[in-house]
Amino acid sequence: DTGNPSSGSVTLSGTVTYTYYSVNQTTGIAYNSPSEKPIRGAVVALQNSSGTVLATTNTSQTGSYSFSAPANSTVRVVVKAALGPPDSPRVTVVDNTNAGALYATYLDVTTGTANLTSNFNANSGWGSTSYTGERAAAPFAVLDTIYQAEVLIKSADPNVQLPALVVNRSKNNKPTSGNKALGEITSSHYAPADGSLYILGSADLDTDEYDTHVMAHEWGHYFENKLGRSDTTGGSHSPEDILDPRLAFGEAWGNALSGMVFNDPIYIDTGGASQASIGLKLNLDTDSAPDTKTYTTTTNATYLVDGFYSEASVQEVLYDLFDSGTSTADDDSLSLGFK
Repeated sequence: DTGNPSSGSVTLSGTVTYTYYSVNQTTGIAYNSPSEKPIRGAVVALQNSSGTVLATTNTSQTGSYSFSAPANSTVRVVVKAALGPPDSPRVTVVDNTNAGALYATYLDVTTGTANLTSNFNANSGWGSTSYTGERAAAPFAVLDTIYQAEVLIKSADPNVQLPALVVNRSKNNKPTSGNKALGEITSSHYAPADGSLYILGSADLDTDEYDTHVMAHEWGHYFENKLGRSDTTGGSHSPEDILDPRLAFGEAWGNALSGMVFNDPIYIDTGGASQASIGLKLNLDTDSAPDTKTYTTTTNATYLVDGFYSEASVQEVLYDLFDSGTSTADDDSLSLGFK
């Protein structure tokens, strides 16, 4: 390619990716098996050497971008952790411990008179046994889960208008209650008061950027609250608890939706040293709650756990309505799909 020297511009294009790790059901995040996934739908800007924005666009579903860039110049390609129109993004991933700064990654490129391709990757910062560098991939891992959740919703309603969402993710966000500006967010959660998400990121305690089902679960609370109806009372819960049915449904919906987003019923939450511990593992497709459970009370009463007051029961019903009903691992014959 020779570009277009007469107009003083060349085509600058490429693909942007982030480092991704799958989660093992017994050993946590599989840092020994990295891969690169495309950064899809993100806002990307072209800047000159003075920082002036020359053009904006969004990455494609394969992570590609393309600009007409000035020839014989140094320019910067900036990929932002944001989805939606470049001038007014719908979803932004920010650092709540750094005054809400928007995450971004960039590459400086020197152009000549020929068209050129510049690919780059947002690295995880993982060393051999711990995080040793900038965790540039993390906000894009968060963003990509939301992108995939939106794809599922749009498969049922292509014209859906999704309200603005701010996702607060920081390496300082830890499972401690207190000041959210310091990262004391208690757990990954949706905050209905301000309609935003808070995501854990504290290494060796609890990180959720690669716990994709956890991320999709929390996004499900946003969807339920903004585009549906949420009556949940909030509060603590576990699969074997007898809950207020409003809380049981809200948590079951989040769990089931996460399985629908990834078409995968195995829900895993990692944590601990090197993110190698399994804090929670659920199979959304099976009867994961005991039929009865004896609670330690003065009478040692036995209660029926299965029911509309059990998040485990409700999530199984919701996922069974969705799933294919054709695999040998499936325990039902329903096959209704998401819509």
